[in-house]
Amino acid sequence: MKNTFFGMVLMGMIFVLYTPQLSAKGWEYQQSNVRDNLTSISFVDSAVGWAVGENGVILSTTDGGANWEIMHPRILDDVPDSEISCTRVCDFYSVYFMDKNNGWAAGEMHLLNSQTEDIIPVPISFGVILFSKDGGQSWECQYPCSAWAEILSTDRPYMQKINHIFFLNAQQGWAVGDGFYYLATKDGGRTWKENSIGFWAIPEIRHTLTSTRWLSPMQGWVCGYQYNMFLPEIRRGFIARTKDGGKIWTVDPFCPQTFVPVGAQMDLEILEPRSNIENQMLAAWSVGEEGSIFRLGIQGWEMQSFIWPFSLPLPDFNAVGFADNNYGWIIGWHEQGFGTGEVDLREIMTIFRTDNGGKNWKYFGWNDPGKLNDIDLIGFTDAWAIGDDGKIIHYQNNEPQICFENIDPQTVYAGDTVELNVYVKDLDGNDDIKTVSVDARSIGAGIITLKPSWQIPGDRRCVLYVSESEVSSLASYGTHYLPIKVIDNDGAGDSAVMELFVITSWVEIKSTWAIPNPAGLDDKILLAAKVDIIAPKSEEYDDYDIPHNQIEKVTIDIMELLQVDCGPDMDCIMIVEMTDPDGDGIYTYVVKPFMALPGKYELPVTAVDTLGHVAKKYLSLKVSSTAPCRFDVNRDGDVDGVDLAHFARYYSMIDGGGVNLLKLFAQEFGSDDCRMMPWLKEYSNSGCLPRLQENYADEQYPWCGKDRIEVIKTGMEVHLIHRNATYNCCPDDIRVSMSVDGNVIKVTEEEIGGLCDCMCCYDIKSVIVNLSPGIYEIEYCWHDYETGEECYREEIILP
Repeated sequence: MKNTFFGMVLMGMIFVLYTPQLSAKGWEYQQSNVRDNLTSISFVDSAVGWAVGENGVILSTTDGGANWEIMHPRILDDVPDSEISCTRVCDFYSVYFMDKNNGWAAGEMHLLNSQTEDIIPVPISFGVILFSKDGGQSWECQYPCSAWAEILSTDRPYMQKINHIFFLNAQQGWAVGDGFYYLATKDGGRTWKENSIGFWAIPEIRHTLTSTRWLSPMQGWVCGYQYNMFLPEIRRGFIARTKDGGKIWTVDPFCPQTFVPVGAQMDLEILEPRSNIENQMLAAWSVGEEGSIFRLGIQGWEMQSFIWPFSLPLPDFNAVGFADNNYGWIIGWHEQGFGTGEVDLREIMTIFRTDNGGKNWKYFGWNDPGKLNDIDLIGFTDAWAIGDDGKIIHYQNNEPQICFENIDPQTVYAGDTVELNVYVKDLDGNDDIKTVSVDARSIGAGIITLKPSWQIPGDRRCVLYVSESEVSSLASYGTHYLPIKVIDNDGAGDSAVMELFVITSWVEIKSTWAIPNPAGLDDKILLAAKVDIIAPKSEEYDDYDIPHNQIEKVTIDIMELLQVDCGPDMDCIMIVEMTDPDGDGIYTYVVKPFMALPGKYELPVTAVDTLGHVAKKYLSLKVSSTAPCRFDVNRDGDVDGVDLAHFARYYSMIDGGGVNLLKLFAQEFGSDDCRMMPWLKEYSNSGCLPRLQENYADEQYPWCGKDRIEVIKTGMEVHLIHRNATYNCCPDDIRVSMSVDGNVIKVTEEEIGGLCDCMCCYDIKSVIVNLSPGIYEIEYCWHDYETGEECYREEIILP
């Protein structure tokens, strides 16, 4: 009696076997029309599938098993033109279809009515593979074809019996069975190569491979058991893998390790990884005799447990199938004793299921007599299991459906609360719904699980699931698409999306600058940032006011400028608060003195608003070790060959006042970090302009009209135009000069000469260049004949 499994703690009561089904759904019998033992099943979709078994049984269905058709492979008829009269009978143990047309059936061929000595070297029984390209209507031999065509062939097959066949794609496949060999093909089975897979060198040790799975042409697994040829009833399970296409096989460890042998392993399930992340833990399971369930873990194959009565022998599991990493089934059989005195044993079908990858296996209440041998799943909606005596059972799960959904209100302010409403129905009853959730992470609320407002077991009407969610004050402005996901107890689901429009505002740092930039080591530097509250308007939602928000704080980290000696364990951050005294959104901070070395610095600026939004931007500052280069004639930030040409041309004309100009030029030549200071590139006047008729009403001669200053920004240049300027009608010049004091640029007009006894109207134009990004105050001054000095002031920002 099998009642132990190396120390597995199995607890439970006898009533566990008679627990009700997990939902209104259950397994139902399908009519196979045969009484032979069925061993393998394969479906390509929810309608088309095949089942095979002993005595050459091949069944097919095109309606999900409502009707099964018995196929008659003619290839199993008597061998034609053979010297030996025999009948071929095939017990099929595995079937695998790639699509509705192409598939393989494998098992063991028996040559009946023949004697061993008559057909040597061909054995009376040997492994066989058949192939169909028309959905099972006809079959052809793929292995061993020579023995198939002629019984007396000298080409002896090495595979005694094929237990399982698996194809990775239409070309690459593998087959395993009894003995020391496995088969591999690279051409869809037209040729099969026999490969040795011996693990143990002890002569009396034999092994049987029961299942194989491959994730790539290089990486594959097999499972099975070994036994001593003199004690075949004692079977020790194992799982082995290869990483080089089968050249080398290594036996995987079981966890926890124990001296008690593991039961024979009968089936593998290995799912393809959901991503290409290297070293990702595979979702893989193995099941077998004596209640053995293993899942692949970090240290090896880790044992999974289940609740089972002590009074019953442990079940033998024959097959496992998973729809994804969580939802799966295990099928097999166990012995059930009845009566008193001499125990009357009978075989009972055994079914377990899990919805968490095997952390918990639950017994499914199906206690009919018989053995279940294989299972196949199509997604989360259909499962078929087959067993002895032609038994086929089908489990059908109806997918849940989202009837409709809404969110109230559909337009909301950041920080407010909304109600999420999702209507769901399930033809298996609303008690089959496991979770209804909304992914509200985009509005800062995480993944929200909704609760049913009412629920009647078995009710198939649309049920309202509701929950409230707070929209984070940091949620972004605009339309948010919140995914809805509904999952039932079998993992089937439905999805939809609900829309929510969030109205909000947020802080944004528009630009940053420093004046001067580049700066000298002895300069006072104005650090500035343009900060604003962004409050967009949508035509669709113009009736909604933007929620109150304002700038709470703007700071800048000036640690680098101060050259703080910061050790590895010190928190070297020196953050100062920038201020906006004028309320114009320009936040400034003046730093002087500072200890920064020459170079380029990126100073972090951070702005925070009252809703909690945080904006970050860097302020770029270049620090130069020199004063403005005296010989940077063309004001391009360096002293190069162009400046040398100018210097050579005028050197002889310049009075150095006792200073060695040649030496000074040599010291500066090659400098590329000259501070580029603003300078007046050019100025001009229009000459006397004709008097305009509309200005005659002005009693002030010469009727030029009011002075007007135009400031035009063009890149890093500023163009200034003084319109309606009044000067003598014959001046030697109207000179424009410029001076710089910090961020104040003062432009002054001055009339030179002018002895005529008349006045004229002029337009005075000037251009300032070499301006760095920053905020400047333009002060434009001129002399008015009536009022004296007049000045115009305007603040400009160069981004």
